[in-house]
This record gives sequence, C-alpha cells and structure tokens, in this order.
Amino acid sequence: MTKAEHGAALEITDEQIDQICEEFGNREGSVVQVLQIIQEKYGYVPAEVLERVGDDLGIPHSKMFGVLTFYSQFYQEPRGKFILKVCVGTACHVRGAELLVDKIKENLHIEAGENTEDMMFTLEPVACLGSCALAPMAMVNGNSFGKLSPDRMLEMIHQFQEEEASENKESVSAS
Repeated sequence: MTKAEHGAALEITDEQIDQICEEFGNREGSVVQVLQIIQEKYGYVPAEVLERVGDDLGIPHSKMFGVLTFYSQFYQEPRGKFILKVCVGTACHVRGAELLVDKIKENLHIEAGENTEDMMFTLEPVACLGSCALAPMAMVNGNSFGKLSPDRMLEMIHQFQEEEASENKESVSAS
C-alpha cells in the first residue's frame, strides 16, 4: 500500500534516514527540519523512525519525543489522504460549524481526530483558520472552502471519493 493509495506511509530505508540526518547534522534547529522531511515522506512520524533519527543525531529519545509532541504540526499516527480541517472558532461556530462536523461524522462514521477505515479521510476540527469572513469554513489538504453548508460539505466529500475512485481505476488500467 502506498501513500498515494490510502495516505499510508511510504517506506524509506535506514540509509535514506541516515542521509537526511547527515545532510542537516546536529545543528540547532535541525531536529525540526529532519522531522518535517520524515513526516512529508510518511504522512506522520513513526516511533521507530523517531528513534533512528535520535540515534543518528546523537539526541536522546526523550528530547526527540519532546520536540515531536511540542509542535502541533507533527503527527504520531497515520492520517488519511484528505485531511478535513473544519474551523470551529467563534465566527464559524456561530454560523453552523458544528453542523458541518456532525455531517462529516454521520457520513464517514468517524469522530474528531479519527481516520476512515480506508485511510481516505481524517476529521480535524481546528480552533481557527483565519478567514472568519468565510465562516463556516474548512480546509482540505491546504485548500480553503468557505461559506459551507452541511450539504455542500458532503458534496465535496463525495467529489473527493469519486476522484480517488477514478484515479485508482486509471492506475489499475495502466498496470
């Protein structure tokens, strides 16, 4: 299974991890940069990779774990291909953000912070996306969608599912 298929981890070798660590060395701030690259490749930072990076950089596991858990940008568990960040801040809340979250939960059968079984979606309510004028809004993989209704949110989810099914069909045909 590849990241392209279900948002799951791409395997990288110990040698590739060593090379990434060597490139940055044990400079101040290198830990964050190395973890960003690891997460970009895996979609999250697996525990065994965190340990390997710590060994390569000569940094105790406890400090590596501290960096990983301090920054909200890092994830310790696999996430779906489509990250549904729904703003639940004040402006969005007043304009019905909870209805969007409820619609997602109901249709994808997941709770906040969970992934769908096929690893296609992750639901992530967030405090603010900084676009209050577009409330209620969501961000999907870095793309903003504003003035959403629950039905429009569901249409978007179905569109992502259709696109994914189409991509999978094309890759099977090309094989």
